[in-house]
Amino acid sequence: MVNVSVIIVNYKTPELILDCLNTIYEQTKVVSFEVIIVDNDSQDNSQFKIQNKYPNVQWIQLNYNAGFSRANNAGIKAAAGEYVLLLNSDTLMLENALDKIVLYISQDDSVAAASVQLLYTDYTAQNAGNYFVYGGLNVLLTLPVLNYVVKGIGKLLKLRKPSIKASDVINNVDWISGAFMLVRKSVLDKTGVMDEDFFLFSEEIEWCSRLKNAGKIVVYTDLKVIHLEGGTTKNTSAGNEQNYYEYWTVKGRQLMLSNLLRIRKQYSIMSMFLVYIFYVIEIPVLLFGAIFSAKYNFKQVVNYFHNILRVTMFIPKIISNKPYFYKVM
Repeated sequence: MVNVSVIIVNYKTPELILDCLNTIYEQTKVVSFEVIIVDNDSQDNSQFKIQNKYPNVQWIQLNYNAGFSRANNAGIKAAAGEYVLLLNSDTLMLENALDKIVLYISQDDSVAAASVQLLYTDYTAQNAGNYFVYGGLNVLLTLPVLNYVVKGIGKLLKLRKPSIKASDVINNVDWISGAFMLVRKSVLDKTGVMDEDFFLFSEEIEWCSRLKNAGKIVVYTDLKVIHLEGGTTKNTSAGNEQNYYEYWTVKGRQLMLSNLLRIRKQYSIMSMFLVYIFYVIEIPVLLFGAIFSAKYNFKQVVNYFHNILRVTMFIPKIISNKPYFYKVM
């Protein structure tokens, strides 16, 4: 019997996956596992490179770039394990993390999904779990310029921080990163799999909102896994001190769209529109920042405005809440 099915989505990252698999096979000595690679139409030699070294790896070939949700769902459908582990290709196991987390969750039937303490390559903490903020308003913290105002209001009102940077206790949280996400497969009959309307970003947050109906979501912070990129796909600004997203990029456009889609699904149309209004307000604010701050420039303002226009075109579809593949990158 397979204890855990490790599902890794590949898009032109065979070297990262090989490094990841090396640590899985080296560090996992107790639990039985299978590895399922779902390829998002990489059109390269990824399959040859990976299966040449690890011939037992299952390979699922998709004929288009299906993004994160659809690719992982394909892996889940093929999984034979009692647990499924959604694992980013840019992760490295440390200190038998997979053995230990399967042991932990198997001893607590109340847990529906679990994660670990993710680390940067210098072993500093990335994230130890996240909390829902009603209406999804925490996404405003990622806005350039306006994030300072939102953070100030949060401190003034003494609101709980929406994420845990580092911790030395087991954290019961609302959602965990899709970079390392262990899910009890038996709960999926109740919660369903990932929402395939999402192409990229926010899909794990929406999924966790349903997984919480089946049990606890926990982060075992004594278990460590290195996450090389330290973010979804390097869409944060260059420099660790900056905490906003580059919404003027193509990835930023996808992130905005996925944020609005997630908020519509998890909360309401009103909440979605509130966040959308802040996205629009950011246009003159960002322009102000470009005039008076060296952090921003007019090209970023123009690209941000273009992204807002593109995202606005999807608002009627999001409101309708009918199945649609929201891909803009």
